[in-house]
Amino acid sequence: MFWDPIRKRLEEEFLAEKLRGIIRYYCPVCGERPEDMSLVRFNGRELLLGEYFRFDRVAVTDLWRAISKTGGLTQPEAWERGIYASLENGVVDAHMVYYTAHKVINSSIEKSLYGENALARMYALLDRRTGKRRLKRLADKIDEEP
Repeated sequence: MFWDPIRKRLEEEFLAEKLRGIIRYYCPVCGERPEDMSLVRFNGRELLLGEYFRFDRVAVTDLWRAISKTGGLTQPEAWERGIYASLENGVVDAHMVYYTAHKVINSSIEKSLYGENALARMYALLDRRTGKRRLKRLADKIDEEP
């Protein structure tokens, strides 16, 4: 699936109604704005940058090796955990934007809100399926997010 249909679904179907037209999603590795590494913009201001060139694949590779040796995980599971660990540390691989957006669209809101992937949690917080009451319950935990 290409980025344009995914972005259209995120911004028109899933984004909370009051945020439509205010929040814009970008995916630099999908041929969109390659000189600008913004991933999410709010009223034109960058909220999240993709660390495409700073993303340290060697560190993530070492991490998944360590996890797979101790946790009995398969290589893809360990790689995914390594990616999530980098997200928790504030490093966003621009390739994860596409991958995560696709996953969020095709999974339940609970899975996205309470999963390991910080980027998925961000998409879920902006999702209309989250609802006001759930957002109020989550407000206390927002300071713990990367």
